[in-house]
Amino acid sequence: MMLALLIYCYATGRFGSRTIEAATYSDVPVRFICANQHPDHASICAFRTANEPAFVAAFTQVFAPDPTGQRQRGRVEDRGQRQQARRHQLPPSRGHDRAVGVWKCRS
Repeated sequence: MMLALLIYCYATGRFGSRTIEAATYSDVPVRFICANQHPDHASICAFRTANEPAFVAAFTQVFAPDPTGQRQRGRVEDRGQRQQARRHQLPPSRGHDRAVGVWKCRS
């Protein structure tokens, strides 16, 4: 789990242990990878330090370009950021509060 967590977080631009720990509480894809468990920043840092050669090998294997050019690697995409960007483009006439960025329930 920790290896998959680190690879995904590095691919999406999260490098700090405390940032990765915070993502386990807030980001759905990270929560899915962690199976809704929340490793603390010290254990993330200890795993990264203890398994650095294996982490580097796995990361380069996942994101290295194919030398033959026959396979196209997939890209990692954080759909939450795309949905947040779309949410701010919605018209305010449908109960959307632009200042807060959330939908209000009409009673």
